[in-house]
Amino acid sequence: MSVRATAQQIVAWFKPARQAWLILLPFGLIVAGAILPPWEFDVREYHMQVPAEWYRNGQIDYLPHNVYGNMPLASELILIPPMALGSGAASWYSGALIGKTMMSFYVFFAALAVMAIARKFGQQRSGWAAAILLVSCPWIGYVATTGLNEVALGCFIVTSVLAILNAQNSKNPLRHVLLAGVFAGSAAATKYTGVVFAILPLLVWTLWIAKTRGNDVEVSTASEANDDASSWQTVWIFAVVFTIGATIVFSPWLIKNAALTGNPTYPLLSTLFVNAERDVELSQRWDRAHQVPASDSLGEHIRKIGYASSRQSPLLMGLLVLSCLVMYTDRRLVPLALYLLFGVLAWWFATHHLERFLVPLIPLSAVLAGVTLERLFSNSKLFWGVCIGLSLYGFMYLGAGMENDSRVLVKLDVLRHGPALAETTTEKVHRFLNAKLTGDDVVLLVGDAEPFDLTPQTIYATCFDPDVLRGVIDGKTSTAQRGALAELNVDYIYVSWEEIKRYRSTYGYDSYVTRDLFNKQLLPAGVISVETELQIDPAFGQLFRCNQ
Repeated sequence: MSVRATAQQIVAWFKPARQAWLILLPFGLIVAGAILPPWEFDVREYHMQVPAEWYRNGQIDYLPHNVYGNMPLASELILIPPMALGSGAASWYSGALIGKTMMSFYVFFAALAVMAIARKFGQQRSGWAAAILLVSCPWIGYVATTGLNEVALGCFIVTSVLAILNAQNSKNPLRHVLLAGVFAGSAAATKYTGVVFAILPLLVWTLWIAKTRGNDVEVSTASEANDDASSWQTVWIFAVVFTIGATIVFSPWLIKNAALTGNPTYPLLSTLFVNAERDVELSQRWDRAHQVPASDSLGEHIRKIGYASSRQSPLLMGLLVLSCLVMYTDRRLVPLALYLLFGVLAWWFATHHLERFLVPLIPLSAVLAGVTLERLFSNSKLFWGVCIGLSLYGFMYLGAGMENDSRVLVKLDVLRHGPALAETTTEKVHRFLNAKLTGDDVVLLVGDAEPFDLTPQTIYATCFDPDVLRGVIDGKTSTAQRGALAELNVDYIYVSWEEIKRYRSTYGYDSYVTRDLFNKQLLPAGVISVETELQIDPAFGQLFRCNQ
């Protein structure tokens, strides 16, 4: 074979099918959006902040000031290698953006998985439809571009389902069961909700497959293949193998928390695993914030999830309803529907009803919707016309930037130091501090728990952790207070009154922090002085210089 012919074969192998462009079009914009600096609160508070702290500390350790940093964050670990491979003082920042971009590829992996599953229940077109429905869904694009981890959780769920389906018809099912356990454990290692949304239902599904397979596939050396006892032995083998897979991935996070806090599920189950160092009031504040809301309207949530949310796919929920008709003739789809039903019930009865927590169920929903779409449109032109419309809709949603940052053509330096996406008081202060201070300087944040984009070192705490300022100055004379701040090398103190007000109207906040503390005690005593170079509304925040 000539060199030219070989080159043509290689090019043909890499050339995607025409249908693939309907996936690559919105996915390309998702990746472009993921490159941008983070702006979403949770991402700046812990999804990207915690890996940056672990990198600076040189280890994954206990963070007493950030309760979220002590929960499983497996998908965010991908941020750390780019930080380590970078050079310069800002390598942590550029590395974090690279890792955030890499996290967006969970969308692509999930699309491949839903395509494979849908093709098991329908024709090749079902797989294309399912993948396009997934990638074009605004919720998927929103989560992936902001740096949240629900898409990663959904990806692990759907890949575990694929492994279980492969085990159902495999002559060597145990390797697939082990993989299913690994992916289910990865879901739990991504987010605690993965225990309920992934490990429990997937384990039940695995056991059901083991029982219904009977002894069609030999999994032991027992000669009595049709004996009921041997059938239960198969169930136990499947259960053990699945559990081993899940334990390999999930247990390190439990062991870490058990060793550092005495509670393997920290900060959950605080009444069962009492931590002497954990303040009771803070634990109660956490429980109140994350309890199942008693006053929520089921009808309002159904309306939002069904059609009212701007982040919902225009066809996904309608196709899910119509999939009931398809399931009537194809009962193989029933387990998928039961899984989704369980997930919705678990979300309603066991979580605090954030719509975002339903995003991990979208990939499986796309499988049912894709199979339904393929069977509804036997006319190929109509089918592909709908798929083209979905792809364009997803692309236009992300490109419009109505609920996400779409400034993909703007230089990174301008995005970080120039005008903010939302010009809040906190954003103004952060940009001022970045321009004025270096990485050797220190800022103490009160109320502000979004320190990720700050160049100087930060001392901060979430509203569920002990207030850092109180721990430094409470009970001391003004001279001792100045000395304590000087010992920590604190140059500035920023108080976000707008965030403190929000906390006190919802979760609660330390009563020690008041305006009088600053305006009538620390300022008159000369411990701090108002920063006059930056003009901000004191109703929303105050920036002080420390007098050392």
